[in-house]
Amino acid sequence: MRLGRVRAPMSAAILALGSLVAVAGCATSPASARGLSGAQIKALDPDLLPAHILDLSVDVENVTKQLHNAQNSYVDALTLFGLRRGSLLIATFQVSQLTSLARVSNPAFQQAFVASIGGTTPVEVRLGGTDVWLTTGTDEQVSIWFSGRDLLVLSVRNDYGPQRTLIRQLLAVRP
Repeated sequence: MRLGRVRAPMSAAILALGSLVAVAGCATSPASARGLSGAQIKALDPDLLPAHILDLSVDVENVTKQLHNAQNSYVDALTLFGLRRGSLLIATFQVSQLTSLARVSNPAFQQAFVASIGGTTPVEVRLGGTDVWLTTGTDEQVSIWFSGRDLLVLSVRNDYGPQRTLIRQLLAVRP
């Protein structure tokens, strides 16, 4: 996996991967209902995003190693995109399709997941008709939102100027 010179935006994305497994314990599904293992998680369409967004090139990141140890996950399919300026990783954008075990319409489920990401208490805002939770990680801004059964997590370096413009562009993504 190519990480670029700075790893900060990747850290929240990997944390989000892990949180989808950890939050599985918050489900109210029967005890016999089990989530998926990492080997069962499929990749989403790599052409979900264009080759460039704003001034950034878009590449699919290889997260096979991170998914390998996942057990009882709420994720059916996932793709992690790296957004770069040259070789410098500016942002990551994780798109996850959640299983039917994930209670995505339940505010408690959403809050449990969102609270597990970032280093500050998430703040909920409404952007373009979508509820988005904003938090921070190490030298990064993290935006999290749900769209139907899909979970989207954008992590952007603090020093990237048009963060809000990038968020607004990615809010239009429909997996």
